[in-house]
Amino acid sequence: MSDYASTLERTREAFAALARLEAAMARAPGDPALEMNFRARKRLAERYQGELFSLAEQANIEVCQYRLIPNNQRQHYPIGSIAKSISVFQELFTLIFASVKTGVKKRARVSAAISAHTELEFGYTYPGSLGLVMTVPSSRDLFSGEFDQSLDTLNQVMGIANRGDVVEIARHYGAPIVTRAYWWSSENYKGDFSVDVTWRRSDGQQRGTHVAKTQMAKIIEMIEQTSDQQTAVLPEMSGILVGWDTPTRWFHFVVPGGESYQGTLGKDFPAAARYEVNRSYRAVIAETTVVHFATEKTTTRYELRVLKEEKSS
Repeated sequence: MSDYASTLERTREAFAALARLEAAMARAPGDPALEMNFRARKRLAERYQGELFSLAEQANIEVCQYRLIPNNQRQHYPIGSIAKSISVFQELFTLIFASVKTGVKKRARVSAAISAHTELEFGYTYPGSLGLVMTVPSSRDLFSGEFDQSLDTLNQVMGIANRGDVVEIARHYGAPIVTRAYWWSSENYKGDFSVDVTWRRSDGQQRGTHVAKTQMAKIIEMIEQTSDQQTAVLPEMSGILVGWDTPTRWFHFVVPGGESYQGTLGKDFPAAARYEVNRSYRAVIAETTVVHFATEKTTTRYELRVLKEEKSS
């Protein structure tokens, strides 16, 4: 067994013993023998943890300390909320890394290689609310580590303050990342948690952020209120006008053997224009795509800009 693996096991056992003593102290508050034993065990666990962090740095292993902090006096930890908080955090981290590596994510799919490479491995739990230590192997050159940019982006996501932040993150990294940020905040909010995330990089530096429940609420609100809308004018096309209604400014245009477009007339389209249905025309249509970040749904609408007679050959 390597020095890192054996130290990890010692650290895991030391913090497990500490948790048992903590539970015993809760049953017998004020017991001096338990308190003395707890202090001694805590010093030992922290010494092992320090050794572990040093060995992790030497082995290019990054360490994530993930702490759930209840916002109530009962120290209530719903198991479903804990599991979802951690699992969505994993999804968010993987998607961010994939976006940094391969470009803006249009869908929440990643390769098996990236999924395996970013999989966080359980290390141990530690006292102080509910703390969880997770690890992931890394690599580093003279200037940066492979996860450095992903961690910067993760902090940016957790610091969403307004709707502009939401749109910026979606356009730079992908709508699925915004959606996972919404899910992660929602699960923690429902569980009544604030979250501390401290990342010990393989160069020994720490990156950390505290996300309070009030910040979770802000992230949820900003994402629910925000969608991304982009309009593109499609190339002029030939087709058949199969539906037309002047009062409601509605049209239906079909390209033979191709797409079917239904929507509204553009604001500059002549109100008095008259066209015959089931006749061939050439059309210019604008396509507007709206991404709803909270639901991960995309809707598309069409606007007829130009309609003109098809030239006979």
